[in-house]
Amino acid sequence: MMQIKQIGTGNVLADIPGGSLEDAPLQGANLFWADLDGADLAQANLSGANLSYACMRGANLCYAHLDGANLCKASLQGATLGRSCLKNANMSEADLRDVDFLEADLTGADLRGADLTGADFTRATLRGVRWDHTTRGVEGHLPEPWQMEEEARDALSGRYR
Repeated sequence: MMQIKQIGTGNVLADIPGGSLEDAPLQGANLFWADLDGADLAQANLSGANLSYACMRGANLCYAHLDGANLCKASLQGATLGRSCLKNANMSEADLRDVDFLEADLTGADLRGADLTGADFTRATLRGVRWDHTTRGVEGHLPEPWQMEEEARDALSGRYR
């Protein structure tokens, strides 16, 4: 059952497991703790949205606009974010296991403390991505250094110093 309820300026209470919000204009929405497991959010505009602690396991976010979104501690295990824009998104401490980032733009994204085990970054833009010793699952899941943008390669090599 899909429910969206406006509870104040910019605040949205959402319960959309398996529901569809394809092409939805949700920029700046407060979806804190939202249940979006399996939801279809393809091409949705979630720029600047607060999705911290949201459950988005298996969600379809292909071509979604998530630039500047707060996904801190969100659960996106198995989600599809192919060709999405995640510029300057905060994904710190998020569960990103087995996420498909095919050709996604993660320029300036914060991945510190995130679990990237099994994530696919094939042809993703990783310029200025931030991760550190608390980021899990980096080894073997990011593109080879020669495929990465120079800044991301420098950040990765600095992680092992």
